[in-house]
Amino acid sequence: MLNRLLKTLLVIIFVYKCSYAYTTQVIPDSTLYYTELLNKAIWQHKNLPYRSYQVSKKCYKYFVHEKDTLMVVKCLLNMSEMRLVRGNYSLSFDHSWEGLYLANKSKNNIQQAQLHIRLARLYDMFSMDDEVYSHLSDALEISKDIYFQNEEAVEQLIASYMNLAVKERKSGNYKVALKYLDSCLVNERVVERNQVEMTFINAERGYIMLQ
Repeated sequence: MLNRLLKTLLVIIFVYKCSYAYTTQVIPDSTLYYTELLNKAIWQHKNLPYRSYQVSKKCYKYFVHEKDTLMVVKCLLNMSEMRLVRGNYSLSFDHSWEGLYLANKSKNNIQQAQLHIRLARLYDMFSMDDEVYSHLSDALEISKDIYFQNEEAVEQLIASYMNLAVKERKSGNYKVALKYLDSCLVNERVVERNQVEMTFINAERGYIMLQ
């Protein structure tokens, strides 16, 4: 009886070691591993911007090797944001333009809209209004197409209207800004599902009313 229990215990230990070896050897080099690593880096970007950038860069190299364009662009979006936060605008531009090139090549309209908005924000840092409006207009047109294809996909459309509202408010075009803020309420469901930041919209309206 004792021998049988001992044998069973040895089998369990052997299986556990094999399982652990498989986990440590395979998962770190898997797409799932790097996807989870990138998602964690994005989630931590506000508290750990430097680490978030370095992890995204590591994931970028992996996904380039795997020729996974969707994930490469996702890495570039976070890398661009982290450089923007740190004031490294040149590198942020580089990441954004590379991302837009790849998003255009793969015809990923959601990422195209995201990158046009990112570039608009960057150009706004240098008061290059023509470029800002050009990218925001492109983002809006793409976002409308996304919405017309799927009325549940409102995130990019709302983001486009919000960024246009902020730009018009900063430019002193308050009536136009208010129109864009109203347009953020794409349909009744966005408020019910908390898909729109009402706190932000109300704050923008309040600021405009005080002018």
